[in-house]
Amino acid sequence: MNDPLPSLVRNQTFRLGDSLKWVHGKHTMTFGGEVRRIQLNSESNPQPRGLFNFTGVLTSQLTATGQPVPLSPQTEPFYEIADFLLGLPYSTTVQFGPNIYLRSWDFITYAQDDWRVNKQLTLLFGLRYEAATPPVEENNQIANLDLNSTATQVDVVTPGGLGTFNGRYPQALVHGDYGNWAPRIGFAWVPKMIKPKTVVRGGYSIFYNEAIYNTLAQQYLAYEPPFAASENLITSGTQVLTLQNGFPTSSIISNKGGVNPFYKNGNAQIWTLGTETSFSQNWILDLTYTGTKGTNLDLLRAPNRAPLGTSPLNTQNALQIPNANSFYFDQSGANSIYNALQVRLVHRFTKGVSVQAFYTFAKSLDNASTIGGTTPIVVQQDGNFAAERGLSSFDVRHQARLLTLYELPFGEHHRRLNRGWALHAFGNWRLQNIVTWQTGTPVTAYLGGTASDNGTGASFSLRADQVGNPNVGICGGSPLNFFNTAAFATPAPTTYGDEHRGSIEGPCKFSWNASLAKSFRFGPQERHHFDVRGEVQNLSNTPSFSGLSGTLGSSSFGRVTSAGSMRTMDVMIRYNF
Repeated sequence: MNDPLPSLVRNQTFRLGDSLKWVHGKHTMTFGGEVRRIQLNSESNPQPRGLFNFTGVLTSQLTATGQPVPLSPQTEPFYEIADFLLGLPYSTTVQFGPNIYLRSWDFITYAQDDWRVNKQLTLLFGLRYEAATPPVEENNQIANLDLNSTATQVDVVTPGGLGTFNGRYPQALVHGDYGNWAPRIGFAWVPKMIKPKTVVRGGYSIFYNEAIYNTLAQQYLAYEPPFAASENLITSGTQVLTLQNGFPTSSIISNKGGVNPFYKNGNAQIWTLGTETSFSQNWILDLTYTGTKGTNLDLLRAPNRAPLGTSPLNTQNALQIPNANSFYFDQSGANSIYNALQVRLVHRFTKGVSVQAFYTFAKSLDNASTIGGTTPIVVQQDGNFAAERGLSSFDVRHQARLLTLYELPFGEHHRRLNRGWALHAFGNWRLQNIVTWQTGTPVTAYLGGTASDNGTGASFSLRADQVGNPNVGICGGSPLNFFNTAAFATPAPTTYGDEHRGSIEGPCKFSWNASLAKSFRFGPQERHHFDVRGEVQNLSNTPSFSGLSGTLGSSSFGRVTSAGSMRTMDVMIRYNF
């Protein structure tokens, strides 16, 4: 149960920039720069009323026989409700505090030269530099966690403070990364010896995620003690949480998150090499290889944990850092690799017909499918980052697309209905089709219920043991038995699961969208016109499954849980004058 939270967000960005283009002989040179002043003003409270989590742990310890009954998919929902009726939450969370006013700068400069060496060769090279300062809080009301290298001790540090383990902290609590030079290299070459006419193109560039500092400050540094109230408590035998007293007074460190002060913003190196061949005036074939290497991606840790197998009622007392609650800690260091081959066949618009066909074969691997902390997955075993390597959450192995445009054979420049009222009524109608098919994105089998973690922040990040191949065909099985659930098992109580992330191939997707459109022009110099457009989304009415239950132990494990919208139709009429 929850209610809407009042909030007021007033963000402003002041920008001053200019550019200069100089054409000199065969060179076209561009120079420029920009300065940005970013202000992020937030008046809100993330969890002011508190969040109470009921897992069934307490009731399962209070059976009539006096013996604990293991939770199961059959009994767990009843225990959860019983815990709620008794007012015995397993964990509680609250977070509220003063308003936040973040201030930062962004400095950009670049230079680029487009050099037409001769009729067969063009070179492009340039360099971009961008320096973004981590944001400072106008009233210095942000806090970070000073964590030692072995994750066995932690302190709270405020702007400009001296950390016990990482030295002096800047006012922003994160040191800026100011070595972000980004080259731009490209070429286009027409080899005379190849027939038919072929253009070879290639390039390399680096892109940095400079906006990440603002995201980190808002997620992990704002609304934290000592300037705000923040608690993330777990019930225990010595301190039982209740609805009446869900946040008892405590002297332990209660900050919910922190950021490595030497965090480096992530970057992506992108390279391409491709050919464009013109077989005739109307037909073109493109073959393109592209790769992307991600570096310094986000690793979201939950370092303060109890050992696996700890009794749920003893979790709080068994934490690795006993004088602190469980907390998240964001740091850089993950990496990714993406490779793809794309084939594109184009028929230019002639005789009323245009066709574009695409096919992409790709694969993406990483040990953190995020740049900038978006929808992160907590590291399963803190410190064992290599075990996180697997298929990216956005990996799509095969994708095919077909785009067609057909002008109906009526009206001007056609033999039929090309004059009078028939021309205006039936001429220049265009039919467009967009057909897409692709394999599904990967899904990971995670542990559910009390097996998901010991209440120490890694919830739904602990993976199962994989004992077989879960995949059934290229697009899976039936909605009720989409993958082989017998391929997964619950790990032993004191071990982590050995499943690789993304081991389950998700549902394939197919869509066919069509539209029929025409523009009726009239008035002086035909300046007035009615645009009429009829559209059909999902013309074939094919279900597009978008949810797949991957929680081991759940009654819906292995089933499709949701689907996209079915066929929809609409008509749009617009008058332009």
